[in-house]
Amino acid sequence: MPAASPQLITDQLFEKLSPSIEKGENLLGEFELFSIIRDAKKIPVEDESLAIQGLAWIVLGDITKGSDLCEAAISINPSESALWGNYAIAVGQKGNHALQRNILKRSVVIRNPSLLVFNFIVSSFWADYNEMARVVGLFQSLGTVELTEKQQGDYMSAEAIYNTLAKLPENEREDLSKMANLAMDIMMGHNLSAKNSGQYVAPDGMLSFNYDLFNASPDFIVMLNDELATKIVEHELHNAKAIVLFTPGD
Repeated sequence: MPAASPQLITDQLFEKLSPSIEKGENLLGEFELFSIIRDAKKIPVEDESLAIQGLAWIVLGDITKGSDLCEAAISINPSESALWGNYAIAVGQKGNHALQRNILKRSVVIRNPSLLVFNFIVSSFWADYNEMARVVGLFQSLGTVELTEKQQGDYMSAEAIYNTLAKLPENEREDLSKMANLAMDIMMGHNLSAKNSGQYVAPDGMLSFNYDLFNASPDFIVMLNDELATKIVEHELHNAKAIVLFTPGD
């Protein structure tokens, strides 16, 4: 029987890892993950070998070691969008949103439409108007871009936030971004991932920027909002003309 091709081995190992990457949890067990790492070392295509090893270490919870390996893979083959995208998903699902943001910001150099959409969506969680505007400019430079139905829906949801940010005076936009950064810091501190971010304008005109958290008890959400309110006061943002809240996503 002929040996399996390197690409086939890579695909098979990634298929095993994929549910754990998407879930942000080790669904395989340590023995199976170390087996994947051992098999990945045998892949002769260096960037693929390093990437699979890195993703497995991230699933195991060693973000530093996994990131070093994924970064090495990208340095070898920076034009491969899957290296950027899988790496960004893996660390984000582990709650390291700052690293995910950094990866996606750097990935714009290859102008891959899927990565641009991903970056646009993630930037909306941070209320990062400047980065979102950069992505919009890059999309325009690409001309006609084909996206999946899901990508189009996700992009449109983030675009609603972008349009709101564009209408705000610069000082209000900066205050909202600072508060969004505080919310993201809290999520990282509690190893949380919001399923989506949204906005609501109250009858009095106050803009509410919300993070929907699924499977979170009301008491836990109250605790998170108390923590966020304290940080907002500490950073002298309590007079901002917008508020940021954690909300139940169920």
